[in-house]
Amino acid sequence: VDTLFLWGPPGACVENVAAILARLRGFRADRMTEAAPGDVFQRFDSIPALSGGQLDPAEAARDWRARLPARGIEQAHVIEWLVWWDNALLRVLRGHVPDAALLFVLRDPRDMLLQWAAFDSPMRFAMPSMMEAAWWLERRISQILEATALHRVAVLRIDGVESDEAGLCRAISGALGMEVAPTGQPLPAAHFPSGH
Repeated sequence: VDTLFLWGPPGACVENVAAILARLRGFRADRMTEAAPGDVFQRFDSIPALSGGQLDPAEAARDWRARLPARGIEQAHVIEWLVWWDNALLRVLRGHVPDAALLFVLRDPRDMLLQWAAFDSPMRFAMPSMMEAAWWLERRISQILEATALHRVAVLRIDGVESDEAGLCRAISGALGMEVAPTGQPLPAAHFPSGH
């Protein structure tokens, strides 16, 4: 895979998958920092702009590519850890970044909601209420399932192996069709065990 976009909802322990993918060439987690690029994959207003036709998907793709060298990324190979996902972004990928694949990380939604409520997430999304957070998670999961029929998508269910480096490497290897070997480095433990 030359271009891979990684995302997981709050509470999915996507950060552990990111820690493993960070060993691969072209991985970038700068979207989680103050140095985040201001491109289509970072700006929340991209969703209505793409949906309403105010943002041209081809121009958005060109802008994303043009910013890669300044981020130290070889254009031939990039693994992007995204802050958020919406299927409106498929308008950019499907026609203009055709080699891109998506890797979504999921756990049991109840576990994700509990971990998000108690311990936040790397994406630092606000949680106005448990009901709104549950509704938002449901919408994101529905979009992920819809995306599987529309693009090159792998859904990585990591229930029970959230903090197991060897187990995660096997799961990632199977999802990407490439060997990702464990190194013996410990991963942060999930705050709650699977099924808690």
